[in-house]
Formats: sequence, structure tokens, C-alpha cells
Amino acid sequence: MLDGALMPKIEEIYTKIFSELVRFAGVPPKVKLKTIELTKERQETQFPRLKSVMRSAPEVLPLHGRSFITRFTCENNVYLAINLNNLAKHEKEIVSDHFLELGICEYEIEECFFLYLRYHLEGIYHLKPEFSSKEFADNVLSICEFPDYAGHDISDLISYHADIAVYEISKNSIYTKSSLWSIASNLTASSATLRAPHIDDGLALKLNKIQMDSPQLSENIYTALTSLHWKYTFFEMYKCIEALFFLPFGLRAKTALKLNTALDAHLLISEVTKNFKEKEKDSIIALFELIDQNIISSISNRNIKSFKELEASPTHINIATRIYKIRNQLVHQADYEDRTPLDLKNENWPALIELLIELISYLYSSHQLEITRSSKTH
Repeated sequence: MLDGALMPKIEEIYTKIFSELVRFAGVPPKVKLKTIELTKERQETQFPRLKSVMRSAPEVLPLHGRSFITRFTCENNVYLAINLNNLAKHEKEIVSDHFLELGICEYEIEECFFLYLRYHLEGIYHLKPEFSSKEFADNVLSICEFPDYAGHDISDLISYHADIAVYEISKNSIYTKSSLWSIASNLTASSATLRAPHIDDGLALKLNKIQMDSPQLSENIYTALTSLHWKYTFFEMYKCIEALFFLPFGLRAKTALKLNTALDAHLLISEVTKNFKEKEKDSIIALFELIDQNIISSISNRNIKSFKELEASPTHINIATRIYKIRNQLVHQADYEDRTPLDLKNENWPALIELLIELISYLYSSHQLEITRSSKTH
């Protein structure tokens, strides 16, 4: 009944769901491990759903702290399964509230979902720490030595594994197609426990808005929200800027090449001249020339320590050069073109990150069409 053309044999599924217990025990049992047969009524719902869900592998994204998010389809419905380790009850409620605000309700962990997730996520869907021992594994597996062994209770097996919250996503929800990075970023921005302690609620929302407006940056934003030190948050912001280094040259080239967008021009030129790469310093200066003067002038009011001597006369060039210098000092411990060190140990990091957020938001929102590949290229 379970052996569909597109799904593994039930014995293979059992091997996966018991594999961690067997590993802790050290010696595999002499009999085949299995689960107790479900009631007839439950079989009528779970067997067809197991066949359905097994038709495709889940999307999965491992997160910090051995957590993960996965998305899968069963009978044309889309589900999210989320494991968030080390969250207290009230913190899990915050996550549930986040989904409720989006009209997404928690769903039961069906038997078919457990079998499916343990089969596909064996490397990240683990036993709870308190059940990860030889003594516990020996005790659980010992029942298979009895002559009347009919299997293990699947409800018990589910309870031994890391807690998972399952959510059914409506077909019109953005979460049916949003990247898992974007979903992770949204969750992290909404819960202080899930993000780095130095990122407060206000800064988290500002960071998250970047990926909400520019979804291609969701991985950078999630990493920025969970980085353990300000400098790593800075690096992720710098990567967002770096991703647009092609833009000034692309804007000039698209006209000459009669293409639709700057990205079209960049991709064409990159294909023709594979080894061509503009200097990084020149690229960031050219990119910052596209930024509104009001943002540049606002440097005077931001109290950023490494920008102090620029406050009297901030320009596109010296702001771009200073951000490039900060990047070099963090990466190389020095800027070889300008060897005067900056006092980054005492930097006002929140103010610096807020500046980068504003710069990134302006560049991506102002040039959204130019950084998108057109459907019609030459």
C-alpha cells in the first residue's frame, strides 16, 4: 500500500526514523524496527498523505543553533515546519503570533509528516538532547526483543525528537513562494531571542525592511540579524553594497549597447570579458555618486566616530572611501592605501549600521528596474 513509484519502501523509511537511536545504542537490533500499526481510520487518511508528501523533497534551510525551516507540499497544500531550539514557551508564542498576523495557523504534526521529515532531514532533525544517550536508546529499543513486539508507538518517537511547529500556508500567502531566507529573516526580526543580542527591535525592523523591499538580499539580512559581532553585521551590509558595484558602469553601457537594463549590460559584458573586473575602490566611489545629496549631508548629524572629521564637508567620494576603509581595516587590519587607523573598537556601530541601511535602501529602491534582468535582451 505504501510502495508508490515515487516513494521509498517503508523499510527504508523505518531505517531513517530509527537511525539515531540505533547509532546511540551502538548495536542494531536483531529484528526489524517498525511502528505500531495505525487504526484503520487513521490509515485511511495517513497512507494517501504519505504517498502524496513523498512525491517531492522538501525545501530546507538550516539555521543558527541547530534550528531549521522546511517547506513542503502534501495533497496540493503547502506547509512550513519550523524547529526553533532553545526557545521558552512565551518565545514560541511570539513566533506563532507572527504567523497568526499573516493568517497562518499552526497545524498538527501528522504521522506522515514525521516519517517524511525524518526520512529527508536525517542530518538536522535530531533527538532531543535529553534523549541522546546510549542508556535511553537501549531502553527504547529493548522492547523489540519481546516475542510479541508489534512496533514502537509513533507518537512516542515524535516526542523523542526536536519539537517542530507545523503551519499550513494558504495558497495566496506570500510564504508559499518567499525564499526560506526571507521567512527566517522575518521571524528573526520579530523575536529578540532568535537574533544577536546587540540588534535591538528598532534596528531589526529596519534591517528586515531591506529584504522585504529587495528579497534578493534576504540571506544577507538574516545573517546580519544573527551575527555575533557588529563587524559581521557590517560585512553583510557591505556585501549588499558590493552587489551593486556593476550599476554605474551598467547604466552607461546599456545605452551604448541598446539594452533594457544596467544588469543586462553587466551580464553581457561579463560574458564577453570574463576576466574584467573594476577596482573595488573605484566601484564604490562611482556607486555612491548615485546617492541623493541629502543622505550624504546627513552624516553631520549621525555621531559616527569614524566619520567625525568628515562631518564639516561630507561628499560622495569621502563617504564612499571611508566605508571602504572600514571594510579594509576589518578584513586586513589595515587599509594599505590609507594607513591611518580608525578607532573601530569604540565605534558607534548602531549609527554606522543605520547609515548603511539608508544607503542600501536608497540604492536598491531607486534602481530596482535597472538591477533586474529584463525578459527581452539582445
